Amino acid sequence: MSEKPRIAKLARSHDASRFDCGHEALNHFIRLHALPGQRASISQTYVAVVGETIVGYHTLVVGNVLYEDAPERLGKGETWRVAVKVIDPRGNEGMRVLQISERY
Repeated sequence: MSEKPRIAKLARSHDASRFDCGHEALNHFIRLHALPGQRASISQTYVAVVGETIVGYHTLVVGNVLYEDAPERLGKGETWRVAVKVIDPRGNEGMRVLQISERY
């Protein structure tokens, strides 16, 4: 039986140089941009690790718009719907819609 992956926050000790999911843009991101983004506090990357090998990852990136800077077309004082592009580890792309209440 194969070892179950464990989830860990990406660290310098993880070797991302050999990660290959078959999608070059995703390979490039984890090899060159994930850790610097984490150090700059613009993203957080979590890796699935088997032994010492990264077998997958997920990156969270936060963005925001100040209420005062939001365009009028967004309907200030209403619920906002924000489209988010999602790319899974196999390179499949999809869109998800988040709803943000005026209370937040």
